[in-house]
Amino acid sequence: MRTALTLFLTLLVGPTVLAAPPAVPRVAIVVTPKSARDQAHVAELEKLLVASLERTGHRRVYFVEPFDAECPVDTAAKLEAARKLSIADPERRRTKETETAYFDALLRAKACLAEIPGRDLAEMHVGMALGAFVSKNAAVTDAMLLAAIGLNPELSEREVPGELVPAFRLVAATVQRAPMTRLSLRTTPPGATVLLGDRVVGTTPLELKDVPAVPTVVRLRRDGFYSAGSLMTPSAGNARAISTVNTTLKPLPGRARFETWMATLLSAKASDAERTEASDRLASIFGADHIVLLSATKVTAKGRSEYVLSGTVARSGVAPRAITTTLPLDATLLDNAKALVRDWLPPPAAPPAEKKSDATRGPQPAPPPEIAPTPSP
Repeated sequence: MRTALTLFLTLLVGPTVLAAPPAVPRVAIVVTPKSARDQAHVAELEKLLVASLERTGHRRVYFVEPFDAECPVDTAAKLEAARKLSIADPERRRTKETETAYFDALLRAKACLAEIPGRDLAEMHVGMALGAFVSKNAAVTDAMLLAAIGLNPELSEREVPGELVPAFRLVAATVQRAPMTRLSLRTTPPGATVLLGDRVVGTTPLELKDVPAVPTVVRLRRDGFYSAGSLMTPSAGNARAISTVNTTLKPLPGRARFETWMATLLSAKASDAERTEASDRLASIFGADHIVLLSATKVTAKGRSEYVLSGTVARSGVAPRAITTTLPLDATLLDNAKALVRDWLPPPAAPPAEKKSDATRGPQPAPPPEIAPTPSP
Protein backbone atom coordinates (compact mmCIF):
# COMPACT_ATOMS: atom_id res chain seq x y z
CA MET A 1 0.00 0.00 0.00
CA ARG A 2 1.29 3.42 -0.91
CA THR A 3 2.01 5.66 2.04
CA ALA A 4 4.44 8.03 0.31
CA LEU A 5 2.30 11.12 0.53
CA THR A 6 -0.15 9.88 3.11
CA LEU A 7 -1.62 12.78 5.07
CA PHE A 8 -2.29 12.22 8.77
CA LEU A 9 -5.10 14.66 9.69
CA THR A 10 -5.76 14.99 13.42
CA LEU A 11 -8.58 17.34 14.39
CA LEU A 12 -9.50 18.34 17.91
CA VAL A 13 -13.14 19.28 18.46
CA GLY A 14 -13.33 22.49 20.49
CA PRO A 15 -14.31 22.15 24.14
CA THR A 16 -17.79 23.14 25.23
CA VAL A 17 -18.38 25.54 28.06
CA LEU A 18 -19.39 23.26 30.88
CA ALA A 19 -18.58 23.10 34.55
CA ALA A 20 -17.18 19.59 33.97
CA PRO A 21 -16.30 19.36 30.25
CA PRO A 22 -16.61 15.93 28.63
CA ALA A 23 -13.66 14.21 26.95
CA VAL A 24 -12.83 15.89 23.65
CA PRO A 25 -13.17 13.43 20.75
CA ARG A 26 -10.18 13.26 18.41
CA VAL A 27 -10.38 12.02 14.83
CA ALA A 28 -7.48 10.79 12.67
CA ILE A 29 -8.08 10.99 8.93
CA VAL A 30 -5.53 9.26 6.69
CA VAL A 31 -5.72 10.13 2.98
CA THR A 32 -3.65 8.07 0.53
CA PRO A 33 -3.29 8.89 -3.19
CA LYS A 34 -4.32 6.00 -5.43
CA SER A 35 -1.41 6.71 -7.78
CA ALA A 36 1.55 9.08 -8.13
CA ARG A 37 -0.49 11.45 -10.28
CA ASP A 38 -2.99 11.83 -7.42
CA GLN A 39 -0.43 13.26 -5.00
CA ALA A 40 -1.24 16.86 -5.98
CA HIS A 41 -4.96 16.08 -5.83
CA VAL A 42 -4.60 14.93 -2.22
CA ALA A 43 -3.13 18.35 -1.40
CA GLU A 44 -6.21 19.97 -2.99
CA LEU A 45 -8.46 17.65 -1.00
CA GLU A 46 -6.63 18.64 2.19
CA LYS A 47 -7.61 22.29 1.65
CA LEU A 48 -11.21 21.26 0.98
CA LEU A 49 -11.35 19.22 4.20
CA VAL A 50 -9.95 22.14 6.18
CA ALA A 51 -12.71 24.42 4.89
CA SER A 52 -15.38 21.77 5.50
CA LEU A 53 -14.23 21.09 9.05
CA GLU A 54 -14.17 24.78 9.92
CA ARG A 55 -17.70 25.20 8.58
CA THR A 56 -19.05 22.23 10.51
CA GLY A 57 -17.96 23.63 13.87
CA HIS A 58 -14.59 21.97 14.43
CA ARG A 59 -12.28 24.57 15.87
CA ARG A 60 -8.74 23.32 15.35
CA VAL A 61 -7.31 21.23 12.55
CA TYR A 62 -3.81 19.74 12.48
CA PHE A 63 -2.26 18.10 9.44
CA VAL A 64 0.83 15.94 9.92
CA GLU A 65 2.77 15.10 6.77
CA PRO A 66 4.99 12.06 7.29
CA PHE A 67 8.33 11.59 5.59
CA ASP A 68 7.82 10.94 1.89
CA ALA A 69 9.62 7.62 1.37
CA GLU A 70 9.78 8.09 -2.40
CA CYS A 71 11.10 11.65 -2.27
CA PRO A 72 14.87 10.87 -2.09
CA VAL A 73 14.51 8.31 -4.89
CA ASP A 74 12.50 10.71 -7.07
CA THR A 75 14.98 13.50 -6.36
CA ALA A 76 17.96 11.34 -7.30
CA ALA A 77 16.24 10.33 -10.55
CA LYS A 78 15.45 13.94 -11.46
CA LEU A 79 19.00 15.03 -10.65
CA GLU A 80 20.44 12.24 -12.82
CA ALA A 81 18.13 13.27 -15.68
CA ALA A 82 19.37 16.86 -15.37
CA ARG A 83 22.99 15.68 -15.42
CA LYS A 84 22.40 13.71 -18.61
CA LEU A 85 20.84 16.74 -20.28
CA SER A 86 23.83 18.86 -19.32
CA ILE A 87 26.37 16.31 -20.56
CA ALA A 88 24.51 15.87 -23.85
CA ASP A 89 24.56 19.62 -24.50
CA PRO A 90 28.22 20.74 -24.50
CA GLU A 91 27.43 23.67 -26.81
CA ARG A 92 24.78 24.98 -24.38
CA ARG A 93 21.99 25.03 -26.95
CA ARG A 94 19.43 23.49 -24.58
CA THR A 95 20.44 25.37 -21.46
CA LYS A 96 16.90 26.45 -20.64
CA GLU A 97 15.70 22.85 -20.68
CA THR A 98 18.63 21.78 -18.49
CA GLU A 99 18.04 24.63 -16.05
CA THR A 100 14.38 23.61 -15.77
CA ALA A 101 15.42 20.00 -15.08
CA TYR A 102 17.69 21.08 -12.21
CA PHE A 103 14.92 23.30 -10.86
CA ASP A 104 12.47 20.36 -10.94
CA ALA A 105 14.98 18.28 -8.97
CA LEU A 106 15.29 21.04 -6.36
CA LEU A 107 11.52 21.43 -6.16
CA ARG A 108 11.17 17.70 -5.41
CA ALA A 109 14.04 17.81 -2.91
CA LYS A 110 12.25 20.43 -0.81
CA ALA A 111 9.80 17.73 0.36
CA CYS A 112 12.66 15.81 2.01
CA LEU A 113 15.46 18.29 2.68
CA ALA A 114 16.45 16.39 5.82
CA GLU A 115 17.47 13.45 3.62
CA ILE A 116 19.16 15.12 0.61
CA PRO A 117 22.98 15.53 0.79
CA GLY A 118 24.29 19.08 0.67
CA ARG A 119 26.47 18.26 -2.35
CA ASP A 120 23.36 17.29 -4.35
CA LEU A 121 21.54 20.48 -3.38
CA ALA A 122 24.66 22.45 -4.38
CA GLU A 123 24.80 20.70 -7.76
CA MET A 124 21.20 21.70 -8.47
CA HIS A 125 22.04 25.34 -7.80
CA VAL A 126 25.14 25.18 -10.01
CA GLY A 127 22.96 23.80 -12.81
CA MET A 128 20.55 26.72 -12.42
CA ALA A 129 23.49 29.15 -12.24
CA LEU A 130 24.67 27.93 -15.64
CA GLY A 131 21.25 28.57 -17.14
CA ALA A 132 21.22 32.09 -15.72
CA PHE A 133 24.78 32.70 -16.99
CA VAL A 134 23.88 31.70 -20.55
CA SER A 135 20.82 33.96 -20.29
CA LYS A 136 23.20 36.77 -19.21
CA ASN A 137 21.49 37.21 -15.86
CA ALA A 138 24.47 37.98 -13.64
CA ALA A 139 22.44 38.59 -10.46
CA VAL A 140 20.77 35.17 -10.56
CA THR A 141 24.05 33.51 -11.52
CA ASP A 142 25.75 34.94 -8.43
CA ALA A 143 22.80 34.10 -6.18
CA MET A 144 22.77 30.47 -7.32
CA LEU A 145 26.54 30.12 -6.88
CA LEU A 146 26.31 31.68 -3.42
CA ALA A 147 23.67 29.12 -2.44
CA ALA A 148 25.76 26.29 -3.90
CA ILE A 149 28.82 27.26 -1.86
CA GLY A 150 26.75 27.69 1.30
CA LEU A 151 25.13 24.28 0.86
CA ASN A 152 28.42 22.56 0.09
CA PRO A 153 31.36 24.45 1.64
CA GLU A 154 33.72 21.87 0.08
CA LEU A 155 32.61 22.81 -3.44
CA SER A 156 35.63 23.68 -5.63
CA GLU A 157 35.94 25.40 -8.97
CA ARG A 158 36.86 22.04 -10.54
CA GLU A 159 33.26 20.94 -9.94
CA VAL A 160 31.60 23.81 -11.85
CA PRO A 161 31.40 24.32 -15.62
CA GLY A 162 34.32 26.26 -17.06
CA GLU A 163 32.16 29.23 -18.04
CA LEU A 164 31.23 29.73 -14.40
CA VAL A 165 34.75 29.63 -12.93
CA PRO A 166 35.40 33.42 -12.96
CA ALA A 167 32.03 34.12 -11.32
CA PHE A 168 32.57 31.25 -8.89
CA ARG A 169 35.89 32.72 -7.73
CA LEU A 170 34.33 36.12 -7.06
CA VAL A 171 31.41 34.61 -5.15
CA ALA A 172 33.72 32.33 -3.15
CA ALA A 173 35.73 35.37 -2.08
CA THR A 174 32.47 37.05 -0.99
CA VAL A 175 31.61 34.01 1.13
CA GLN A 176 34.97 34.26 2.88
CA ARG A 177 34.08 37.84 3.88
CA ALA A 178 30.47 37.04 4.85
CA PRO A 179 29.39 38.60 8.18
CA MET A 180 28.85 36.30 11.13
CA THR A 181 25.54 36.05 12.96
CA ARG A 182 23.81 33.94 15.61
CA LEU A 183 21.31 31.16 15.07
CA SER A 184 18.81 29.97 17.70
CA LEU A 185 17.14 26.59 17.22
CA ARG A 186 14.24 25.20 19.26
CA THR A 187 12.18 22.05 18.72
CA THR A 188 9.09 20.56 20.29
CA PRO A 189 9.99 18.18 21.84
CA PRO A 190 13.58 19.24 22.58
CA GLY A 191 16.60 16.97 22.19
CA ALA A 192 16.80 16.90 18.38
CA THR A 193 20.19 16.55 16.71
CA VAL A 194 21.01 19.67 14.67
CA LEU A 195 22.96 19.57 11.42
CA LEU A 196 24.07 22.61 9.44
CA GLY A 197 24.46 21.21 5.98
CA ASP A 198 25.94 17.77 6.59
CA ARG A 199 27.73 18.70 9.84
CA VAL A 200 26.39 17.87 13.34
CA VAL A 201 26.58 20.98 15.54
CA GLY A 202 24.59 20.03 18.68
CA THR A 203 21.13 19.28 20.06
CA THR A 204 18.12 21.50 20.66
CA PRO A 205 17.63 23.89 22.34
CA LEU A 206 20.75 25.35 20.77
CA GLU A 207 22.21 28.78 20.09
CA LEU A 208 25.08 28.97 17.64
CA LYS A 209 27.49 31.87 17.38
CA ASP A 210 29.65 32.91 14.43
CA VAL A 211 27.38 31.38 11.79
CA PRO A 212 28.16 32.76 8.29
CA ALA A 213 25.23 34.68 6.82
CA VAL A 214 25.10 32.53 3.68
CA PRO A 215 22.47 30.03 2.48
CA THR A 216 22.48 26.70 4.30
CA VAL A 217 20.20 23.78 5.07
CA VAL A 218 19.19 23.14 8.68
CA ARG A 219 18.37 19.51 9.49
CA LEU A 220 16.69 18.31 12.70
CA ARG A 221 16.61 14.62 13.68
CA ARG A 222 15.22 12.86 16.74
CA ASP A 223 14.41 9.20 17.42
CA GLY A 224 10.69 8.51 17.19
CA PHE A 225 9.97 11.58 15.03
CA TYR A 226 10.12 12.49 11.36
CA SER A 227 13.23 14.46 10.43
CA ALA A 228 12.79 18.08 9.37
CA GLY A 229 14.85 20.26 7.06
CA SER A 230 14.71 23.81 5.75
CA LEU A 231 16.72 26.02 3.42
CA MET A 232 17.57 29.35 5.02
CA THR A 233 19.99 32.26 5.07
CA PRO A 234 20.71 33.48 8.62
CA SER A 235 20.06 37.21 8.88
CA ALA A 236 22.97 39.55 9.42
CA GLY A 237 23.16 43.17 10.39
CA ASN A 238 25.19 43.56 13.50
CA ALA A 239 26.90 41.44 16.14
CA ARG A 240 23.60 41.03 18.02
CA ALA A 241 21.60 39.86 15.01
CA ILE A 242 19.99 36.47 15.61
CA SER A 243 17.89 34.15 13.46
CA THR A 244 15.43 31.85 15.21
CA VAL A 245 14.13 28.49 13.98
CA ASN A 246 11.19 26.96 15.92
CA THR A 247 10.07 23.52 14.70
CA THR A 248 7.45 21.09 15.95
CA LEU A 249 8.61 17.57 15.15
CA LYS A 250 5.94 15.12 14.02
CA PRO A 251 5.57 11.70 15.69
CA LEU A 252 6.73 8.72 13.69
CA PRO A 253 4.41 5.73 14.14
CA GLY A 254 5.81 2.28 13.40
CA ARG A 255 5.61 2.22 9.59
CA ALA A 256 5.36 -1.56 9.23
CA ARG A 257 2.75 -1.88 11.99
CA PHE A 258 0.79 1.05 10.62
CA GLU A 259 0.66 -0.44 7.11
CA THR A 260 -0.43 -3.83 8.48
CA TRP A 261 -3.24 -2.42 10.59
CA MET A 262 -4.41 -0.05 7.88
CA ALA A 263 -4.53 -2.91 5.37
CA THR A 264 -6.53 -5.01 7.86
CA LEU A 265 -9.02 -2.23 8.50
CA LEU A 266 -9.53 -1.74 4.76
CA SER A 267 -9.75 -5.47 3.96
CA ALA A 268 -13.14 -6.90 3.09
CA LYS A 269 -11.84 -10.36 4.04
CA ALA A 270 -10.89 -9.44 7.61
CA SER A 271 -13.29 -10.41 10.37
CA ASP A 272 -15.12 -7.81 12.44
CA ALA A 273 -12.91 -8.65 15.40
CA GLU A 274 -9.72 -8.19 13.32
CA ARG A 275 -10.92 -4.87 11.91
CA THR A 276 -11.94 -3.63 15.35
CA GLU A 277 -8.52 -4.53 16.73
CA ALA A 278 -6.82 -2.75 13.81
CA SER A 279 -8.98 0.31 14.47
CA ASP A 280 -8.03 0.28 18.15
CA ARG A 281 -4.33 -0.04 17.27
CA LEU A 282 -4.45 2.87 14.85
CA ALA A 283 -6.39 4.96 17.35
CA SER A 284 -3.65 4.26 19.88
CA ILE A 285 -0.90 5.36 17.44
CA PHE A 286 -2.59 8.67 16.70
CA GLY A 287 -4.13 9.24 20.11
CA ALA A 288 -7.52 9.37 18.40
CA ASP A 289 -11.05 8.25 19.26
CA HIS A 290 -12.18 7.79 15.65
CA ILE A 291 -10.36 6.74 12.45
CA VAL A 292 -11.14 7.58 8.82
CA LEU A 293 -9.05 5.93 6.10
CA LEU A 294 -9.45 7.23 2.56
CA SER A 295 -7.97 6.42 -0.83
CA ALA A 296 -8.40 9.37 -3.19
CA THR A 297 -8.19 9.98 -6.90
CA LYS A 298 -9.40 12.67 -9.27
CA VAL A 299 -11.32 11.65 -12.38
CA THR A 300 -12.15 13.83 -15.38
CA ALA A 301 -14.58 12.68 -18.06
CA LYS A 302 -16.67 14.58 -20.60
CA GLY A 303 -15.49 17.89 -19.21
CA ARG A 304 -16.56 17.04 -15.63
CA SER A 305 -14.15 16.40 -12.77
CA GLU A 306 -14.75 14.78 -9.40
CA TYR A 307 -12.89 13.30 -6.45
CA VAL A 308 -13.49 9.58 -5.99
CA LEU A 309 -13.04 8.50 -2.36
CA SER A 310 -13.17 5.03 -0.87
CA GLY A 311 -12.14 3.64 2.47
CA THR A 312 -13.33 2.91 5.98
CA VAL A 313 -14.75 4.87 8.92
CA ALA A 314 -14.15 3.44 12.39
CA ARG A 315 -15.88 5.46 15.11
CA SER A 316 -15.38 4.68 18.77
CA GLY A 317 -17.88 2.08 19.94
CA VAL A 318 -19.23 1.49 16.42
CA ALA A 319 -18.25 -1.31 14.04
CA PRO A 320 -16.05 -0.11 11.13
CA ARG A 321 -17.96 0.53 7.91
CA ALA A 322 -16.84 0.86 4.31
CA ILE A 323 -17.38 4.15 2.52
CA THR A 324 -17.39 4.98 -1.18
CA THR A 325 -18.38 8.38 -2.48
CA THR A 326 -17.70 11.05 -5.07
CA LEU A 327 -17.37 14.80 -4.75
CA PRO A 328 -18.13 16.60 -8.03
CA LEU A 329 -15.89 19.62 -8.60
CA ASP A 330 -18.71 22.08 -9.15
CA ALA A 331 -20.67 24.68 -7.19
CA THR A 332 -21.89 22.01 -4.75
CA LEU A 333 -18.40 20.85 -3.78
CA LEU A 334 -18.13 22.53 -0.39
CA ASP A 335 -21.69 21.69 0.65
CA ASN A 336 -21.17 18.05 -0.30
CA ALA A 337 -17.85 17.95 1.56
CA LYS A 338 -19.49 19.36 4.68
CA ALA A 339 -22.21 16.71 4.47
CA LEU A 340 -19.51 14.08 4.18
CA VAL A 341 -17.68 15.37 7.26
CA ARG A 342 -20.93 15.39 9.25
CA ASP A 343 -21.46 11.76 8.26
CA TRP A 344 -17.95 10.79 9.39
CA LEU A 345 -17.71 12.66 12.67
CA PRO A 346 -19.84 12.98 15.77
CA PRO A 347 -21.16 16.55 15.98
CA PRO A 348 -19.24 18.95 18.23
CA ALA A 349 -20.91 19.30 21.62
CA ALA A 350 -22.85 22.54 21.99
CA PRO A 351 -22.55 24.65 25.12
CA PRO A 352 -25.49 24.18 27.50
CA ALA A 353 -28.31 26.68 27.37
CA GLU A 354 -28.20 29.25 30.11
CA LYS A 355 -30.69 28.45 32.84
CA LYS A 356 -33.14 31.17 33.85
CA SER A 357 -35.33 31.45 36.87
CA ASP A 358 -39.05 30.86 36.53
CA ALA A 359 -39.60 34.56 37.20
CA THR A 360 -37.53 35.71 34.23
CA ARG A 361 -38.04 33.13 31.57
CA GLY A 362 -41.79 33.62 31.22
CA PRO A 363 -44.38 31.05 30.13
CA GLN A 364 -42.92 28.00 28.39
CA PRO A 365 -44.53 25.95 25.65
CA ALA A 366 -45.58 22.43 26.50
CA PRO A 367 -43.04 19.77 25.59
CA PRO A 368 -43.74 17.93 22.34
CA PRO A 369 -45.35 14.52 22.69
CA GLU A 370 -43.01 11.55 22.56
CA ILE A 371 -43.05 9.67 19.27
CA ALA A 372 -42.40 5.97 19.39
CA PRO A 373 -39.74 4.79 16.94
CA THR A 374 -41.02 3.07 13.83
CA PRO A 375 -40.25 -0.64 14.02
CA SER A 376 -37.86 -1.98 11.40
CA PRO A 377 -39.52 -4.11 8.73
